[in-house]
Amino acid sequence: MSAEDWAWQHFYKIEGGLIKCKICWSIFLIGRKIDTSHKAHLFYEHNICKQEEVDKWQMEENPEPMWENFKKGELYTATCNFCGETVEHAYHVSKLNLHYLKHFQEFEDSIKNSWLKNHMRFNRTTKKPYCYYCKKYLNTSLNVQDLKDHLFVIHDLRDTTKRMRINKDTGESSADVSIQAEENKPSTSFQ
Repeated sequence: MSAEDWAWQHFYKIEGGLIKCKICWSIFLIGRKIDTSHKAHLFYEHNICKQEEVDKWQMEENPEPMWENFKKGELYTATCNFCGETVEHAYHVSKLNLHYLKHFQEFEDSIKNSWLKNHMRFNRTTKKPYCYYCKKYLNTSLNVQDLKDHLFVIHDLRDTTKRMRINKDTGESSADVSIQAEENKPSTSFQ
């Protein structure tokens, strides 16, 4: 019996390229053999799994670049490097992509809704921030502090929005806009 055959004892073939779970009677499409989704059904729904399947999951290399943002967890799961959330059915890269998209949105919003928007933008195609001063995409994590550090260290720009003052009596805010505008004004020459 091969390593893949253990799962067959829990399914039987029916017509039209379908198999049925002997435990819950759920029906699945099948190609030429039992695949990870069938074994994941046994694991998630019926708590059935062979130790060699666990070992294989832990040791198997993942060529997909998306895996750089996740760490393999327990069987068929992955843990996000950014938020620590566990993603089930991680053998489907689409599940990882779906989770990761929300971080893109958060990151993009962090740029759009802050002083950074005058100096950078986020490109969803390259999945990287673009610096208007360097005129290039930055190889950085999805961390706003990294962008602020880049602007400070490389371009000597600071977040001057912290000079915002709130009048305790009226609740109105004010900022020294002239200083902010001069300190963070983009240069017209990029030498």
